[in-house]
Order: sequence, then C-alpha cells, then structure tokens
Amino acid sequence: MNISLFSLWLPILLGTVLAWIASMLVHMVLKYHDRDYQKFGNEEAVMDAIRDGSPEKGFYGFPRIVDMADYKDEAVLARFAKGPVGFAIIAGNGMPNMGKLVGQQVAFFLLGIVLVAYVASLALQPGASYFEVFRLVMTVAFLAFSWASVPYSIWFGIPWALFPRRGDLFGRRRRLLRRVLARCLTRGPLSAGAAGHRGLPGGAGRTHRRPAP
Repeated sequence: MNISLFSLWLPILLGTVLAWIASMLVHMVLKYHDRDYQKFGNEEAVMDAIRDGSPEKGFYGFPRIVDMADYKDEAVLARFAKGPVGFAIIAGNGMPNMGKLVGQQVAFFLLGIVLVAYVASLALQPGASYFEVFRLVMTVAFLAFSWASVPYSIWFGIPWALFPRRGDLFGRRRRLLRRVLARCLTRGPLSAGAAGHRGLPGGAGRTHRRPAP
C-alpha cells in the first residue's frame, strides 16, 4: 500500500516554512549571497547607455544573433572577439515589490516540496526505514532544487564557483525537508524507532531484519 500524498500535508507545510526560514537567514542574516553579484566599475555609464536604448523588461543577450548562419559572418565574429559578450536582465524601474517576490518564493518552495513528497509517496511504503526515506528524498530534492541550475553555468555564463554555493544553500533546505518527511514516513525519531516490522533499532545505524524462519 502506497502512502497517500494527502497524509503528508503536515511535513509539506513544515518543509515549506523551514525552507523559507533557512532562505531568509541565509540571505538577510548571513549575507551568504552578497558576493554573487559584481558591480561595474562604470556603473552609471552602463546604466545611462542602457537607459538610452529604452529597453523593455526582459532577458537580453549581446551581441544578439538571430540566425545561426550569422555566426559565419566576419563582422559578427569581430563583434564577439571585441566583446563584451554577455547577458542582461532588465527589470522594472523602482524598488522591488517584496511582498510579491516573497509570495512567489514561498509558492516555489511549496510546489517543489509537494513534488518531492509526491515522488516519495509513490516510491515508499508505510514503515520505510529512515535511510530509505533519506536516500530517496535527498536525491529527488537535489534534482528539484539544485541540479536544474547547472545549465545556467553551461549556457549563460553564470560562474561555476556559484554552483557549490547554491548547492550548499539548497543542501540545507534538503536536510530540513528530509528530517520532516522522515519523521512522518517512519513515524518515529530520526535516529531511532521503527515503523511496522522495519526500522533503526536504538539508533544503531542499520535496518533491523527479522531472523530467517
């Protein structure tokens, strides 16, 4: 018998709250991501140049090439060689709407954790050992929250050095989520207790097995 996703409503909500708290602490208290963004030495001149073009909100690449055949054009190759080559995100003017952004971030956490819990509910049985839950939820959460960011370094020039930093942040969230889900799915403490006929006896660190008949 599979575990019902609806029976995981409490760890889903707790996981969402804990993920948001971890994110807030990392960004607002520890200032962990302050070094992720660099500042142009001539920031005002760059902003003036962009403003003169009156760009709409969106994601821009420069030099911008539409037809792949243009990459054979000597003039185009010269533009790339001269540089700079990069990408820019143009947001709306004014201060960010923090209420809207916070709401979207919480929704992201909630949906991501619902999907992780859904996979766990399909793959695990009631009474699964802590390490079974740990292994599955860790893998799925890593794919959901961390691995998807790799293409940004491959295609869009995001420094590779930032990936371990993002992974470490999401690793903290994954650990919180694993603990919450493991408690619910195993119906016992994280390092001890058992559910059904399997479990971790006395925190021994291995799955209890029935003696062979």
